[in-house]
Amino acid sequence: MKNPFLDRRSRYSIHAIQQALFEMLEKKPLDQITVVDICNTADVNRGTFYKYYRDVPDLYDKTEDELVEQIHSLVPDTATNERMDTSPLKNVLQVLTTSSEFTFITKHHVYSDRLAQKILANSTPYIRGLTKTYRPGISEQESVLLTEYIMGGCSKIVTYWLNSGMEIPVDVIEKTMVEMIAHSLNADAAPASSR
Repeated sequence: MKNPFLDRRSRYSIHAIQQALFEMLEKKPLDQITVVDICNTADVNRGTFYKYYRDVPDLYDKTEDELVEQIHSLVPDTATNERMDTSPLKNVLQVLTTSSEFTFITKHHVYSDRLAQKILANSTPYIRGLTKTYRPGISEQESVLLTEYIMGGCSKIVTYWLNSGMEIPVDVIEKTMVEMIAHSLNADAAPASSR
């Protein structure tokens, strides 16, 4: 996570360590990368590494979380549960296609399912609200189960898109997800912008 109180040297060290991770991932899988590999590549000592991270998987998790947080901060949540508005989702997908760090991470398919879940995590309350709007009288348990079903489907679509190198146009992915969500809710699949 970004900490505004970190001094310039700390920010530089963290950036160097993260860039070393990306560089090492080009050469070998995450489970074969050592702290020594990262430190040698980043030109930092192990004490500096351990000041910020427990181990290499912790470095990967925190780097991924920071990237997801950046994506979420760039896309304000303007959706309401009154209608099916997928513009926040479309904005997230468009930001992903222009982020070099995310483009790099998507090459490593082992982690894309988890990445897709993190990217979509802040959409869960919105989808939960849609289940109640489009299915009046739905029980709390049914709402939770339907939300899990929809989020699982969306996550799999995004995972497929990430694994295919994000070559499928964003509009196609958005349309597919809108139709899947609408079908699950028995709602009108027309995007809000066309109404």
